[in-house]
Amino acid sequence: MDLEKLEKEQIKLALEVKIPKSGKGFSPNKDTLICSLDVQYEGDVAYVAGDVRTYKGKSKSVFVKKYQATVDYVPGFFSFREGPILLQFIKDLKKKEKINPDLFIVDGHGTAHPRQFGVACWLGVELDKPVIGVAKRPLVKLPLKLANEKNATFKLVNKKEFIGYAFRSQEGIKPIFVSAGNLISQDAAIKIIKNLSGQFRIIKPIRVADHNARLFSRGEEGTYKIIK
Repeated sequence: MDLEKLEKEQIKLALEVKIPKSGKGFSPNKDTLICSLDVQYEGDVAYVAGDVRTYKGKSKSVFVKKYQATVDYVPGFFSFREGPILLQFIKDLKKKEKINPDLFIVDGHGTAHPRQFGVACWLGVELDKPVIGVAKRPLVKLPLKLANEKNATFKLVNKKEFIGYAFRSQEGIKPIFVSAGNLISQDAAIKIIKNLSGQFRIIKPIRVADHNARLFSRGEEGTYKIIK
């Protein structure tokens, strides 16, 4: 894998990412259809799950499908491994299940990335749709002065660029890292993630997708529907 070439590709593609200013860009309503995505790997086999529900919280279904990963995992270049897999899943969801979500949430970074081009950005550029990245660990080392209480947020700034938020979804637990991927403002992204938060660290739609991806990868029954 030519990392220097991939880094140049990230820098080039990052110029295509559109992050509106606060108050501009995509804003959901109660009927907005959201697909939250997670992938579990067994070697190079990717088990993808997508939780589809309205912003109001009405669950449609959880869909799953497996694919072959063709790119190795390298930290900082995750988008080139997982992005094409997620894109194919979304295409299959639209073609075979007639479901075309308005907004996507991925288990990974958006602009909160060393080159401001995480997997949520890659997917957003390919789809030309709003995408939000929600990650468990930071990729950019920054001073983090985050209050301990529930719903505390801290703006992440790298090289004078506002790249997302650290967000403590529950008091006394580790934060998650929320950043826009494309066509949605950072403020709209954190507002949506706050509204989707429940009693756990990770938002419910991602937790549901993660749980079903794990069950699917083990061949166990779940609440999911396999895309044929």
